[in-house]
Amino acid sequence: MSPDDTLINRRQRRSALITPALRPDRYVNALTCGAAVAIVDLEDSVAVDKKYDARQMAAEFFSLQVETETVRGIRINALTTEHGLRDLLTIADWPSKPISILVPKADSPRDFDIVAEILDRDDYKPLLYALIETPRAVADVQTIAAHNRVAGLSFGAADYAMMIRATRESMPLLSARQAIVNAAHRHGKMAVDSPFFELEDTDSLIRETASAKSWGFHAKGAVHPSQIEVIDSWFAPTPEEIRVAYEILESGALDSGIANINGRMVGAPIAEDAHKTVQEYERGSNV
Repeated sequence: MSPDDTLINRRQRRSALITPALRPDRYVNALTCGAAVAIVDLEDSVAVDKKYDARQMAAEFFSLQVETETVRGIRINALTTEHGLRDLLTIADWPSKPISILVPKADSPRDFDIVAEILDRDDYKPLLYALIETPRAVADVQTIAAHNRVAGLSFGAADYAMMIRATRESMPLLSARQAIVNAAHRHGKMAVDSPFFELEDTDSLIRETASAKSWGFHAKGAVHPSQIEVIDSWFAPTPEEIRVAYEILESGALDSGIANINGRMVGAPIAEDAHKTVQEYERGSNV
């Protein structure tokens, strides 16, 4: 077993781009900029008196004939608002529907019962992502992650920081991130870190993306196409990491429990991690 050169050079995509529904002029770029997922937004970027217009425009996002591997998703409004329920009822009638749905202010597993009840059909079951951005959601994140219709957890750092009156750099946000990552990994779900909102500060984007990967997140949100390359490059394993992962698997440590790799003792947990690295890399990755 050895890594193919084409695998070494293949980008692993780990970015989720948010695009305002009211900007259809950005739709094609959102779908062709290389993001793993392009999410058209009906919530934060849309004023209350423009929600109807946003829903009408968003339908075009899912019917566009564009050559792309990017997954098309949508962020609806919170289900505690009339607009969230209207979003679901509208999506149910669209001929072309989102593959993934981001549910904001997701405080309870019951939110996903509601979404599934309205949208699920024999031929359509979208991937549902919980946007964890309230103190209650952080406290109940294990039960949310355990729901069988939840595909992943996404951290809403801006709203959470505002609700607990903290800064985005404060320790409570790290605690919330750790809770989200732990719940996601415990239940085998995707963990997506919050977007970075400073468009001109690439150095800070790099630091925050590197931290998100080190904490255990699988991916990170983006608010501009210029952030995609940074996010993807930092989340992707390096060629050296991939080669080492293949060496570990070839050593038989996954079966025997321990091996000596170039003077380093490798046990079962490291071998299992190498196995996951190779699996994810060979199949490519989408959030």
